[in-house]
Amino acid sequence: MQLNRSLAAWLAGLALAPAWAQTINVCTEVDDFPPFNFRSLREDKRIVGDSRGSSIAMLAQIATSLQFNLQLQRLPWARCMLAVETGRVDLALDAYYDRERARRFDFSQPYARLTPHIFYYRPRFPDGLPSTHPAALARLAGCGIRGYSYAHYGVNEQQLDQKADTHEQLVEKLKTGRCDYFFEELEVMHGFALTGRNFLADPMLATAPMPDAQAPQLHLLVSRRSPAAQQLKPAIDAAIDKWLAPSAPAAAARRVR
Repeated sequence: MQLNRSLAAWLAGLALAPAWAQTINVCTEVDDFPPFNFRSLREDKRIVGDSRGSSIAMLAQIATSLQFNLQLQRLPWARCMLAVETGRVDLALDAYYDRERARRFDFSQPYARLTPHIFYYRPRFPDGLPSTHPAALARLAGCGIRGYSYAHYGVNEQQLDQKADTHEQLVEKLKTGRCDYFFEELEVMHGFALTGRNFLADPMLATAPMPDAQAPQLHLLVSRRSPAAQQLKPAIDAAIDKWLAPSAPAAAARRVR
């Protein structure tokens, strides 16, 4: 029954597609978020604008299937979310779900699941962090990126210094002692090698899994003030299902490309 409903939604989206001879505006963050969304070093690898990655490829396929023009822009993440909330932008790419955001946005179907990790400066903790439990981390200084959601780590986000705008700034804060740790998903840190910034090659940067954290999923944020986004959402959800459907190995490869 669920398959029939998804197929019906997909066919309905295709039937409406000629009406979408308009531009759908999508924003993403200024910093790269590889391997899902990043600026390619090679022009022949670019998919939309200056960007590539599995989320960019999915977005381009959705635009082609539903026959709308795609306008992608990079904004500081907090500003990107504000633009979606006010309806100036229709969608935001690669967002985590949390309850605070759910009061302001609609979410697409999830299209990737990530692995929570903590990163710290090895010379400061040569034997590793004393504990990765949220209660123990509250006694240390954590930092994060402005506008990011860290609710899935089970920490009080208000205690994190979220003044950084890039991952380079996070790493620099670790090395200069301005914070003891930061959170990021393992796939993203591995993905930075695709951008020429291989953070994990630095022997001074150490990492550990966060077994108590909830693995986040990626969604499109959908503006509640955009009639176009609201009308397209069922077809977008069906298109995401189609993107992930061919086979489990193919879907897994897309999640880590």
